[in-house]
Amino acid sequence: MKQAALRPESYTKKVALVLQGGGRHRKVEKPPETRGPQIHSPPMRTFFVKSKRSDTNSGVVSSLLGSSLCTRRPTSEVHRGASVVQIPVMPVDLEPTRMFLRGLESSARVIESNGRRIGYVHVWCYAGYIYQRALEHLLSQGALKDADALIWDLRDGWGGAQPEYLDLFNARAPTMQVTDQSGTTAFVNVKWRKPVAMLINGGTRSGKEVLAYGFKKYRLGELIGTRTEGAVLAATAFLIGSGLLLLAVEDVRVDGERLEGVGVTPTIEVQAGAASAGSDDPQLSRAVAVLSGT
Repeated sequence: MKQAALRPESYTKKVALVLQGGGRHRKVEKPPETRGPQIHSPPMRTFFVKSKRSDTNSGVVSSLLGSSLCTRRPTSEVHRGASVVQIPVMPVDLEPTRMFLRGLESSARVIESNGRRIGYVHVWCYAGYIYQRALEHLLSQGALKDADALIWDLRDGWGGAQPEYLDLFNARAPTMQVTDQSGTTAFVNVKWRKPVAMLINGGTRSGKEVLAYGFKKYRLGELIGTRTEGAVLAATAFLIGSGLLLLAVEDVRVDGERLEGVGVTPTIEVQAGAASAGSDDPQLSRAVAVLSGT
């Protein structure tokens, strides 16, 4: 999705809390106190919060508890339905682009099921073509190149995707392999010509919804999960006092249809379980079953 003026150099510093476990993250942001409007400010800094708990992949992080990130070790609240769990976390200062790339790359794995190798990858952020290139590398040269099928997880995270990213699944186009004099090989116009399924939920938003719409309409594979958020307006960010105003400035229609406030419904509806991770993730389990024929 178009995200005008969402450049890191235009941001004030933010504190982002991320729970990592099994390659999954949840992210919330809070602009710090500032003295009036700012046009130029230091690059955005992100605090990456690690937890030793393996069951923190589900739920939503709502707040950071504790008087200071620096004075004592904080805890975080994770909401799972009506229950709330407090989990000790350790802040680590990271750059956002690298953080989301690491989340994408570390999520990639192969799931063995019914004699088939099902590749899985979670794209947490699509605000830049760098994430699509990372996905293409995983599929052409990386951990997923020998998979028999693919689960493309677009649940939660940030939008920013462009419709052209669906060309990855256009089998009627060639892929080039280029090798330079040093022997380094790269692929151009990467294509995935094997079965694929997409995971979506209420946290799938903006440009990711455009991908979900096209994926469903043009029957690229099964869309599994729950209805997307329905947040598909082009927006511009403005620094207002001590806060950040994200103002929708342009309407968006996809193939003539307005997705704002509507969202995209799955072809196979599966509600999330109490914990959305690994064997406790019913949406992922359903995708594995669909692609492996079990």
